[in-house]
Amino acid sequence: MSTSKSNEIRIHYTKSQIEDAIRNEDASVHRAIRRLFEHQHLIHEIADEDQNETDSTVLETVRFFARYMGGYDKNNTKRWQPKLLTHKNTNRKAFDIYCKINQTPIERAREIALDHSVYFTMMANGQDVARS
Repeated sequence: MSTSKSNEIRIHYTKSQIEDAIRNEDASVHRAIRRLFEHQHLIHEIADEDQNETDSTVLETVRFFARYMGGYDKNNTKRWQPKLLTHKNTNRKAFDIYCKINQTPIERAREIALDHSVYFTMMANGQDVARS
């Protein structure tokens, strides 16, 4: 059974819908960090607009979180079972350098994801997010 393009229903997501999902669902935060890891150039673009953080700080945080979630070490070698940023082991000291004072890894990831919500909205709507 084939579907013609004229019969397809396309859902359009708004930035506020994406941000609500990131604020309220840990699973959305995890997906967002994985997407940022896959599209690392987006971090450089948003960091150019944000004077509070350097792109290298955010990039290193995203890399560390994505590798942790995937079970990879810093050399991208699969070594552990995948874990979520809400896992009990995220309270260890290794996460301290990537999080702000009194901030959990999931809170830090959520903050980063919200900073990039415009790009997630574009991705969700099938728009090109290539670096301009």
